[in-house]
Amino acid sequence: MAVIKRRLRLGLPNRFPRRHVWTREQIARLGTTSDSELARQLRLPPHVVTFKRRALKIPCAITPGTCLDPWTAAQLKLLGAHPDAKVASLTGRSVGAVTARRELLHIPVYNSGLPHWTTAEDRRLGTASDLEIARLLKRSLSAVTHRRVRLKIPVLRPD
Repeated sequence: MAVIKRRLRLGLPNRFPRRHVWTREQIARLGTTSDSELARQLRLPPHVVTFKRRALKIPCAITPGTCLDPWTAAQLKLLGAHPDAKVASLTGRSVGAVTARRELLHIPVYNSGLPHWTTAEDRRLGTASDLEIARLLKRSLSAVTHRRVRLKIPVLRPD
């Protein structure tokens, strides 16, 4: 506010535009079309429209061919099964959208260089020390410990 007052005293234009006052008609149009399209029509920055729509908890308009399309079950199965870039090309979404969805669902990143854990290997966790299991499974100690903790398997304590 001090900057604005100083600029006014010096006769300089106000660089900070006033807040947009939303009319009922404009609020009614939120969520009926994309935020960027409505922003263009209202001559506002797109982030202003998005912020107002989210503040009012109005869902975004889902238009065919955009990343706003809901994820299908088949698309969700691709997450973590392939690199994010490949899933993006298969689903028509951006790599960032794929990564964000995978992380939201707590799906680990695809890494073909690491062997997947089998159920037989999982059953061995906690039956001996992590070091013994690591040697037996030919995996690193940290990989065995991390997997055991992730599966909430208690550490073996000698009696």
